[in-house]
Amino acid sequence: MASVKVAVSASNPATRIIHILDWHFVPRKAFAADLKDAQPDATDEAIAEAYREHLDRVEAVQKAQLAILTALIEKQGLRAVYAEGLTRRDLEVYKACRRVSTYCCRGKGDVERPCICPT
Repeated sequence: MASVKVAVSASNPATRIIHILDWHFVPRKAFAADLKDAQPDATDEAIAEAYREHLDRVEAVQKAQLAILTALIEKQGLRAVYAEGLTRRDLEVYKACRRVSTYCCRGKGDVERPCICPT
């Protein structure tokens, strides 16, 4: 569910900052470890099901984000998107993910409007 919070209001703003919260990919091994800590009796089947549900939620959130960003591009003239936490050290990983996304989504999206790849 989307919501809008105005942290600071200005009568004549020069810049607009929109912060979109994200659910990010968590490797299965790390997810399983966290779930085992919280639920020591969790079975392998329960962990697998919980992980599938997690991936479904991440995909749903990212599809919603794509819709929001597309609307901001088309209706508000959005020209730049910055990824929080992206550092020079992480840049090569980010570029590799973009290459994979571009490859698996060819014909479904482009650099201006990237697609969400099926998991």
